[in-house]
Amino acid sequence: MTPEIRDVVRQFRGSYIQTIFDPVQTHALYGVTKSDRDAAKAALKKAGAGRLRVVSNRHGFVIICFKVKK
Repeated sequence: MTPEIRDVVRQFRGSYIQTIFDPVQTHALYGVTKSDRDAAKAALKKAGAGRLRVVSNRHGFVIICFKVKK
């Protein structure tokens, strides 16, 4: 994972990134609030992530799945 993508985690308190086993996306950003969703997506795109997908839950958080471009 690139240092730029690791920096995205520092922007959103309580968030973290994990590798996922998906045929399209490679990683997921957890712990992002619904109000920060658009800012997190923009930060990931700026850091070089692609193929973004947002999964919502009932607790006010979203999971942003993405592919790390090599």
